[in-house]
Amino acid sequence: MEEEDYITQEMVDGLIEEYPEEIQGIMSTNYLCDGKIKKDSEKYANVSVQGVTAEYLKQLKLNMVNGRSITQQDCDKAKGVAIVCDAMVENYFGDENPIGKTISVDASDGMVHDLVIVGVYEDNETLFGKVDTKTPKKDRVTNVFIPYLTSFKMSGNETSGYEYFDILLTNTADSSVAEMHISE
Repeated sequence: MEEEDYITQEMVDGLIEEYPEEIQGIMSTNYLCDGKIKKDSEKYANVSVQGVTAEYLKQLKLNMVNGRSITQQDCDKAKGVAIVCDAMVENYFGDENPIGKTISVDASDGMVHDLVIVGVYEDNETLFGKVDTKTPKKDRVTNVFIPYLTSFKMSGNETSGYEYFDILLTNTADSSVAEMHISE
């Protein structure tokens, strides 16, 4: 896709401004990589790094147990911040507070991505599926969420827009009216 084919954040903001009673935001994700965070041979974590919009995380209704979630400002500025799973924190950091710590993800494609932890969410089987109990706890893959545009920046794709997304309507919106307005 060419840059002009993407829906920009400015376009989304314009829709929200024009139809505030109907549109609350957009949800989108972008897979960055699978990889490993290592302290040493004993302390490591297997992770899957996903770029997400702030609205996506709100819809997941993650229970934040430490720090904060990713904000719209983080997304707008493509900040190198992350929220990580409490199971990963327990295995990797132990009793140490991870907030403000930098982790380096050694990606399966050979890239290294440095991220600052701003929040820790509670692992949730309902959202992320059953855990393979045959895999030792320290070897299980957990999700690391980063701002949507940061995932593009880290992959070398400097796009500033969305290719695929879901529009989040307000609770009071009539979906057929919203669809008509959006298609205009």
